[in-house]
Amino acid sequence: MDAEAAVARGRDALTRRSWRDARAAFEEALAAGDRADAYEGLAEAMAWLDEDGAIEAYEQAYRLYRENGEPAAAARVAVFTAMTVHDFRGQLAVVRGWLGRARSLTEDDPDAAGIHALAVGVDGYMTLLRDSQPAAALPSIQEARRVAHDLGDTGPEMTMLALEGLARVTLGDIADGMQMLDEASAAVTAGEVPQPVLASTIYCFVINACERVRDVDRAGQWCDAMAAYCARTGDDVMGQQCRTLYAGVLLSRGIWDEAESSLVNATGRLRLTRPAMAADGLVRLADLRRRQGRLDEAAALYAELDADPFRAQAEPLATLGRGELALARGDGAGAVDDAERYLRLLEADERARRVAGLELLARAHTAAGAPAAARVAASSLRAIAEQLATTAILASASLADGAASIAAGELERARTSLEDAVDRFDRAGAPYDAAIARALLAAALQASGRPDRAAEQTRVADATFTTLGATRPAWIPRADDEPVVDDPAGLSVREREILQLIASGLSNEDIAARLVLSIRTVERHVSNIYAKLGAEGRHARAVATAYAHQHALA
Repeated sequence: MDAEAAVARGRDALTRRSWRDARAAFEEALAAGDRADAYEGLAEAMAWLDEDGAIEAYEQAYRLYRENGEPAAAARVAVFTAMTVHDFRGQLAVVRGWLGRARSLTEDDPDAAGIHALAVGVDGYMTLLRDSQPAAALPSIQEARRVAHDLGDTGPEMTMLALEGLARVTLGDIADGMQMLDEASAAVTAGEVPQPVLASTIYCFVINACERVRDVDRAGQWCDAMAAYCARTGDDVMGQQCRTLYAGVLLSRGIWDEAESSLVNATGRLRLTRPAMAADGLVRLADLRRRQGRLDEAAALYAELDADPFRAQAEPLATLGRGELALARGDGAGAVDDAERYLRLLEADERARRVAGLELLARAHTAAGAPAAARVAASSLRAIAEQLATTAILASASLADGAASIAAGELERARTSLEDAVDRFDRAGAPYDAAIARALLAAALQASGRPDRAAEQTRVADATFTTLGATRPAWIPRADDEPVVDDPAGLSVREREILQLIASGLSNEDIAARLVLSIRTVERHVSNIYAKLGAEGRHARAVATAYAHQHALA
């Protein structure tokens, strides 16, 4: 009777989110002997207290339920074991093993349909967010949602509704997907999702979707609702789980102080307690450090993310971030490699996630002096942007087109595209991206003989960088004091700069050191210059030098 009373007190404490009281009660019950329900309750309490021992407690509960001939209860515990292993250790093979046991134990038991559906739904979650296969994930998610609806189980139903919404947003069906996410989040806010883990998960899904399509306004509204919910329920853990995702939205909005505080605090805690979950925060912290110009710190974070237990959860964002870092260091060729690898890690139908990779690819090809390749990337991004049609994604497409146009010497097209990018990023509330677009616009204006307008755009861009605490990216060409006209051979601004140095007698290694570029990037620029000038063989450098003198570049 004492053990029964202790278990009852533990369950009540879980309902009240009094995790330490719950742990103490279940430990009291177990002091009298092994009990499956006490181990299950202890595991839940320990998980909320960020204690890795939750996994062992779940395993003990599973063993006892099986010995007691309770397959449905064992299956339920198997699902939560899988989720806990995922959060604490990131061992996807182990996660899939536990989910398989849950499905096998319940597939022929109509009375366990809800548990079976939960296992199927969590497997859909893994397929969407860990395998990056949104279309393949939809059948499992929809099956789980249907069963939960038929059973009147609102918490799981709303969780699967939100997960389906995230999948649809990822596939490019933004209107329907966001409507699903809004409905599920409203259910949490209204108190219709009593399970804390599900409530937390739903809010994280909506923030994740908003970050993918840069819908910072919607993300801000739901984060305010989440904060009010946490204050009302006294649930601090939920904020920890979602804070790293929302920090990505804060970066887009230009609220970097708050983003940094959230990332440093949340990742510091998660690194010690749930290291697999810390990957999301570490990726975003590395991105912040790169924007701040703290490139060595960003590189150290990416090196950490390349090891277990972070790697599985960090990809493909870590590869995208490494590409941005390479570009920031002047390595356009390396950035191209990482952007292409990022895109290969995604399914072809992951339209929303392909946007960032295609934009990076266009900018990287521009920096590497490959205008034709930059145009291909920008055109692919434009096609996606016209389908998704959100302000921020259309802005991204305009930026990519502008960068490609500068590389090709199409200065009027560059000007109009970059003006569109500035306007759209401003409307989307993305000041850093708007400043990038302004800096590129200044280069296009200067090159087309509009120095006064170029100087104004440079002033505004530099002021924004200063306000944010950002450094101006090295890959953006700076407007010179003297205007540059369109080049007869179609040389880009960067190529003309390198040609000047060739004509002055500098070697490729000297040029790389002078411009703070990688030797590989300089070699690609030189190759493109020779191709545009029709210079071949051992006389190519002499031909290029003659062209430079002929057109007053030397």
